[in-house]
Amino acid sequence: MIGFIENLAKRAGDILLSHFGKDEQLLKLRCPVKEAITKYDKMVDELIVREIRQKYPHHSLLTEESSLLKGDPDWLWIVDSLDGTGDFASSNPLFSVCLAVMHKGELVLGAIYAPAIKEFYLAEKGNGAYLNQRRIHVSETSDLQESYIFYCEGRERDRLRIGRLLSEVYLEVTDVRKLGSAGLETAWVAVGF
Repeated sequence: MIGFIENLAKRAGDILLSHFGKDEQLLKLRCPVKEAITKYDKMVDELIVREIRQKYPHHSLLTEESSLLKGDPDWLWIVDSLDGTGDFASSNPLFSVCLAVMHKGELVLGAIYAPAIKEFYLAEKGNGAYLNQRRIHVSETSDLQESYIFYCEGRERDRLRIGRLLSEVYLEVTDVRKLGSAGLETAWVAVGF
């Protein structure tokens, strides 16, 4: 399964990369990030769903573009075919393909591929996490004042609430970061940035 998820994430990411920065229409995509969707999100989602269905025809899938595709409830693939659509649309290289597999409610395998910056993350339950096949670990920094905070507000639309929360944290940390790709934000925490 590891080889399959790595190959699939890289194929999907390479397709995105082949279109990255080349679609003039995307530069006009100025909408709230939570509403951004492109034809590339859908194109890659279709590829991923098709490949998973072919290899694991009975597994369930939950994708941002296709919603829940029911199958064996013991196996669930979670897919974000283009995480960081706003970044992709504005020619910012911080976008990724995110794939994860759950078995009986436990996360057992996850992959994040950021093709424009050539970073491939893989984590397997019980076997650690890796960046480009090199073992990674979270930072050992335990002092909040020496820490960077990555944040992603998800689907939260209340910008005043987000601002209030950030203002409470900002003075207590070294700095606050937002990348535009939740997958990369979590991967960068895993690598200790």
